[in-house]
Amino acid sequence: MTRVSVFAALAVLAGSVPVGAQVADCAVPGIDDRCEAWVSVYDEVGPRSADLWYLRPSLDMSPGGETVYLTGRVRRPGEGLDPVLSVANDTDTGARRWAARYDGPDGTQPLFLGSALSPDGSALYAAGYQITSTPYTADAFVVARDAGTGDLRWVALFDGGSGGWDAFRSVAVSPDSATVYATGWTREEGGDTRLVVVAFDALSGDVRWQAGYDGPRDDDGFHVAAAPDGTRLYVAGERGRTTGSEPWAGDTVVLAFDTDEEPGRLLWTSVHGDPGAIREHPQGLRVTPDGTGVVVAGTTDPYAASVPEDAFAVAYQAGSGALLWATTYDGPASGRDSAEALALSPSGDRAYLAVTAATVKSDSDSLALAVDTDMAVVAIDLGTGTQLWESMHGTPGYLDEYARGVAVSPDGEQVFATMASARTWMGMDSSDGTGADLPLDIVTVALDADGVRSWVARYNSDPAGTDPSRPGAVVVAPDGSRVFVGGPVGHPVTLGQSGGFATLAYDAS
Repeated sequence: MTRVSVFAALAVLAGSVPVGAQVADCAVPGIDDRCEAWVSVYDEVGPRSADLWYLRPSLDMSPGGETVYLTGRVRRPGEGLDPVLSVANDTDTGARRWAARYDGPDGTQPLFLGSALSPDGSALYAAGYQITSTPYTADAFVVARDAGTGDLRWVALFDGGSGGWDAFRSVAVSPDSATVYATGWTREEGGDTRLVVVAFDALSGDVRWQAGYDGPRDDDGFHVAAAPDGTRLYVAGERGRTTGSEPWAGDTVVLAFDTDEEPGRLLWTSVHGDPGAIREHPQGLRVTPDGTGVVVAGTTDPYAASVPEDAFAVAYQAGSGALLWATTYDGPASGRDSAEALALSPSGDRAYLAVTAATVKSDSDSLALAVDTDMAVVAIDLGTGTQLWESMHGTPGYLDEYARGVAVSPDGEQVFATMASARTWMGMDSSDGTGADLPLDIVTVALDADGVRSWVARYNSDPAGTDPSRPGAVVVAPDGSRVFVGGPVGHPVTLGQSGGFATLAYDAS
């Protein structure tokens, strides 16, 4: 099968830029040519488990830049339950302002999947789902906290009414901070899943309206974003296919809902799919700053023996849903290339992808696996979908490096990306994930607007570099002075040792 990649044809390939080895001369254990301005670790977490480490926490920044919020799922000491934890830190000093947990009602297990801060900076929202063991069902939830104190404002639960499973994957807030939107899925017992969108009153948590999308098979909402003027809501998810025997066959679906005149009314639906792929995973949704375009990024997964996956990006006209352009990224080895994060420039002229890109491809056509991966940062012209540049980043002697986040400075002159860096394949041998975790580093890279690297930083929570430390997200201060990275850190090898929840701060220039 011959594949033509727009990105591959237009890319300026300069090879992977080495990120160097960890040294021990930073005031804070960290590294290369940029030391941490500060590191704040919340370490009252308890024994780790594998799924905690692969689920990503998220970062939110206050409008004035005074506070950075890290939210994710951790392990409660001694109980084996995994509450939702939010930690607020002062951006200048790293001092903890507050930390708060949502444990769920007795007999439930809450699982975190997304967070958002209100534009006015008053409230922090976390979304996910909580499992009840008897009966074995799940309800979607949104937790609202006072962003200044961490005090709980309200908890809203959503049950589709079927006694089945409901979950929120993503949450967003209207520009006027009055409405909270969550998307995910609902499933009747024994039935297909249906994409769901729910609007909550930001003050009370009461449901204002709900809507959905029910295709021929399983459907799921992954990302939600509000238009800059607050009149529309956009959702990116998966739409199950009617053809094919694969139970997970699906395409990317993008939906626009009215939030003004007829709140909850579906305005348009656009479906993007590769006929040669079994499934597409949307990994990011952004609305252009002027509100005229909607950009979605993700990964095309062929599930075919000889065709590895590629990253893709697609843009739609916000008013009509008309396709503006679509393009794919096939990395240097034509192996498995997975889009992990999406960001837009403040001027709205560029999109940036953080991609886990294969640099060596397996010799086995039956597997088509990547046996070595680096992080690719890809810049795309938002007007045409043309790739402007590609910047590859890998560590000599490190086999497994996975992109995790990308962000842009307020002036559009710097791009920041973060990845997990391991000497060998990431993996765990024990069922609880604490028996054979590998040393992993958090690597953060700063690039200029032309894709040239200006600095790199490496962090491991142990001075000897032996801990597993994974990034989850990256954000930039509103004035562009600092960049922040968050993720889990911890201790390898020994069962029962505790992990931590870290926020890292770097001076941007």
